[in-house]
Amino acid sequence: MKGDEIEMDCNKCNELISDYIDELISQEDKVELEKHIKFCRQCASNYQLTKQVVNTLNKVEEVEPPHDLSANITTQIKQGKARKRNFIKKFLTRKGD
Repeated sequence: MKGDEIEMDCNKCNELISDYIDELISQEDKVELEKHIKFCRQCASNYQLTKQVVNTLNKVEEVEPPHDLSANITTQIKQGKARKRNFIKKFLTRKGD
């Protein structure tokens, strides 16, 4: 690479931004991405926005779901299917009248 020449394109940069924030990319990609966002306003903006989102999400408190959540969802799905079958039966029965 010569001087400040940009080798990374915007698509590649945007693919790597999240991993860059999480420090999961190679040193080579890190250097290229930093160079790219230094000269590309759109990618720099995307980086800042993504970083803000990640920082905000990291501040969100984890909430433990109720112990019976899965059972409640399963029950509601079954009830919904039963209501649908009953509706179809009633509809078909009325059609035949």
